[in-house]
Amino acid sequence: MTAKASVSFGEFTLELEGTEAFVSTQLDAWASKITPGNARLLSAVNLTDQLDAAPSVEVVTNGKDGGPEKKVRRPASKQGGPSCASRIRDLIAEGFFTATRKVPEIADRLREKATPYEAKHISAALIHTVQAGRLRRVKAEGVWSYVNP
Repeated sequence: MTAKASVSFGEFTLELEGTEAFVSTQLDAWASKITPGNARLLSAVNLTDQLDAAPSVEVVTNGKDGGPEKKVRRPASKQGGPSCASRIRDLIAEGFFTATRKVPEIADRLREKATPYEAKHISAALIHTVQAGRLRRVKAEGVWSYVNP
């Protein structure tokens, strides 16, 4: 079960989100620092039914100049699959880079595996892989090729 609490300390707002036990523990820890004159509990909301809902607006009444401040809460983004870099590491493990390979060849191989990526993403992942020492790059005819070190 997910819970959320928002506490205002003058210009500062503490927002907590997590399990009920976590939020409760954190609120208790902060309670000694809160005095009735400088803070108030703005909301303590059970979010179990709202996790997949559309964005909602929470109005925090202690915004700049004492006026209302609107905050939009968006649903958590969905986790994607493995990264382009991890797919390239898989190709290394398969022995794909025993021969020199250019970016278009690598892109074709990834498409064959139903994991298409744009060339700019492949290039960035290759650079990081070279920097980590997992691949070596060689420039031939003005084009970079990649091969096992």
